[in-house]
Amino acid sequence: MKTNYDVLTIALIYFLFGLGLFFIPVELLRISEQESSPFSVWTIQLLGAALLGLGWMNYLNKTASIGGIYGRPLVLQNLMFAFPSFIFSVKSWMAHPDQTLFLVSSIIFGLAAATFTMRFFGKGPITGQSQS
Repeated sequence: MKTNYDVLTIALIYFLFGLGLFFIPVELLRISEQESSPFSVWTIQLLGAALLGLGWMNYLNKTASIGGIYGRPLVLQNLMFAFPSFIFSVKSWMAHPDQTLFLVSSIIFGLAAATFTMRFFGKGPITGQSQS
């Protein structure tokens, strides 16, 4: 079993973002110059919990063959999270070009979406070993 380093990298990114959003939402709101309300803190913590779940699921599947019939659920759930996140980050950056956070997040989510799109529409499982 060979480790898929792109899945492991995405898992670590989701995990780090999730930790930040889950444990320090008020400080992150203060840094982004947004007002802190109980609903916004709850929403940010909910997104952090979802990212922690995505990161954990990716980490557990780091040695599984990605692609093919058995790896499609993992790839599809990552794609369905990363692609809309990329679109929303780009739209937010276009509305507020001075916010570099939106630009950085759109780059990260865009790379994740491209990775999982290539995996989802690829041919067969990608195991990292040649099949002769």
